Amino acid sequence: ENGINVVLDQWDLGLGDDLAIFMEKGLRESKRVLVICTDEYNRKADAGVGGVGYEKMIVTADLLKDISTNKFIPVIRGVIGKDKTPICLSTRNYIDLADFTEGDLKPGNVKIDELLRELHNIPKEIKPPVGKNPFTILPLGNESKPIDVRIDIQGKQKTTEEIHSLATDLARAADLLGWRQLVKEVKKPVVNGLIDWRNKYEAKPPANIQELHDAVDEAVQIISGLIVIALAGVESGRKEFTDQRSLFDLFFDIVGWNYAGRTNLIHLPRALGYVYHSLHGAMCLDTGQHDVALKLVTMNIQDRLHSYTSPLWREHTLMGWTDALGQECSRAWNFLINAAQRWKWLLPIFGSEFGYRVAVIAYYASLNVSELADYLTKQPSKTLTERTEVHPNIPLCFLHENSDEIRKAMQLIISHGDKASILWKSQGITKEAMLKAWPQWQKICGQWLWQVYQNPSLGLRSLPNADLIQSIGS
Repeated sequence: ENGINVVLDQWDLGLGDDLAIFMEKGLRESKRVLVICTDEYNRKADAGVGGVGYEKMIVTADLLKDISTNKFIPVIRGVIGKDKTPICLSTRNYIDLADFTEGDLKPGNVKIDELLRELHNIPKEIKPPVGKNPFTILPLGNESKPIDVRIDIQGKQKTTEEIHSLATDLARAADLLGWRQLVKEVKKPVVNGLIDWRNKYEAKPPANIQELHDAVDEAVQIISGLIVIALAGVESGRKEFTDQRSLFDLFFDIVGWNYAGRTNLIHLPRALGYVYHSLHGAMCLDTGQHDVALKLVTMNIQDRLHSYTSPLWREHTLMGWTDALGQECSRAWNFLINAAQRWKWLLPIFGSEFGYRVAVIAYYASLNVSELADYLTKQPSKTLTERTEVHPNIPLCFLHENSDEIRKAMQLIISHGDKASILWKSQGITKEAMLKAWPQWQKICGQWLWQVYQNPSLGLRSLPNADLIQSIGS
């Protein structure tokens, strides 16, 4: 009755059903498991007695597989002894309902509200975004000494990390002239490097998907200096450094690029555009600049291969369906989400591999919300139903990731308060209209997951971003 789908033996276990299979399936497929701890339950679990002992064995196996999981929530009821939980859950944070009667356990009760918020991924206390460092942004008068933007000094080329540090200093100092000079310096070898890349792989094409991904990795390293300059600009939060259209065009429309030849090589600019807008969007979400992310992803681009213009997010090849990464969006997603393992220069920018993955997930979850708003704009008189022919253009592969990463990504989106509401307000759609269409949109997204991963259970389960709109601005 509070928006949570509950699996309970009283409702879901029929006469003749296999008890062991019911327990295994319930524990395996549920997103969260409430373990009701009483003295009797704790005793049986620790002793390994009966069904409780079997249940404890499954729980212990899950914990050993992923010790950082928060899947199991101990709920304390009727415990008199000093041990509140079974030994296997003794290190887990629990919720204590021991002092409440059955009549007290309803919404409005502070403990029940705490539990409901946890299950809906809506934190009571939202961690505020990190503010600007007051000691690093220099006044426009530029009392600091000039910054040397040369990237090749006495024959020694600067590393990607050094270029990022230099770009960060320029953005903090509001030195737009120095910034543009740095872009010019870094850009010099990029185009020739990409043409050389093309010639190399035309002579010896990638033989399989892994070799293809390795080749694209090599191309990303060629443009990495420009990518980190762009990310430093976004991170600064200064408007004059966040307009990234010209940098995107540099990757997407490479000067002198030959559009004849092997398809997976021709489409390299699509793969680079996909990587660039994804990293740009991830940094925007990490710093609470949803508007900057939308500005880039909604800009119109000219398709050189098919001679038409469309918003970036509507171009399938820029969303992951590109021959340069193996055509399937799930392959492109895996290439992107695991990038911090290969592109070590991402780690100091996002803080850690986990921080990078969370920011990318948050970006694509935001695009999913924005896509619904776009549909409502184009079809204002239509209501989403089971029969509505809508196929999401934004890939939903992020919903297949670790639950902790998804939860943190949702918290990241809503941690910036009402800023995220621009996802629909910018298109003239109200929050009420979004909430009305959201449940059916979730079903449509579930069907997309089913089709992409060929796994029926993915199409039926509740999606982890189900409460996102309700949470934004609350």
